[in-house]
Order: sequence, then C-alpha cells, then structure tokens
Amino acid sequence: MLSITKQYHFSYGHHLPGHELCGSSHGHNGVLEIEIEGVLRPNGMVLDFHDLDEIVNPFLSEWDHKNLNEVLEITPTAEHMANLVANHMMTELFNLDPHGNRRLKVIRVRMYETEKCWAEWKA
Repeated sequence: MLSITKQYHFSYGHHLPGHELCGSSHGHNGVLEIEIEGVLRPNGMVLDFHDLDEIVNPFLSEWDHKNLNEVLEITPTAEHMANLVANHMMTELFNLDPHGNRRLKVIRVRMYETEKCWAEWKA
C-alpha cells in the first residue's frame, strides 16, 4: 500500500464557550492535513491530487473565513474539526470507489490550530 498526503490552508474564527483562554472570539490560520492510503493504479497514482481537491475544497469553503460557532452544530475544537473531516472523507472515498477496488482509506487527518498545536484523527 502507498499513501498520499496533502495540506489545505484556511482561516476561521471561533470561541470555546466556558473556556478560560479561548472563550472570547478569536481567529486561526488553520492547516488541514489529510493522508489517504490505497493501491497504486495503472496511472501511477493512489488518488489524483486534483480529485482530492474536488472532495476537500467544497467542504472547506464552508469553513474558510467563517465563524465556526455559527456554522457547526458542535463546539469547534480542533478535535471536532478533525473528526468531521475524517467522516466526510470516508463517505466521499466510498462514493468514489463503492466496490472497494482501489482500497482507498483515510488513515490520518491532522487539524492544526497553530503550527505547534494540532488534533489528529487516525484510522
């Protein structure tokens, strides 16, 4: 098996109700990192990066430059965000390969709030 990884950069605002430091509205320049595993296809790719963009970019456009407290139904922590992205990716990869021939699998989603702080979802 091989894997590919791509980073996506976006900006968002949020606040964490009841949190001493993050209870006030503030923003982040977030980085989302997604790793996909699969079999090498005859074209030499596990998944075309363009196809990955077609899945991720519409999803992220709902978050980019938005107040996530107004967009999400759950508290917008990095952990919740990583989990939401992982669930979205699993659904979309299944739709892309419903018979499992390419064995596409999300193996890691890392959501950076800052360059030193992130949450990571792992398969």
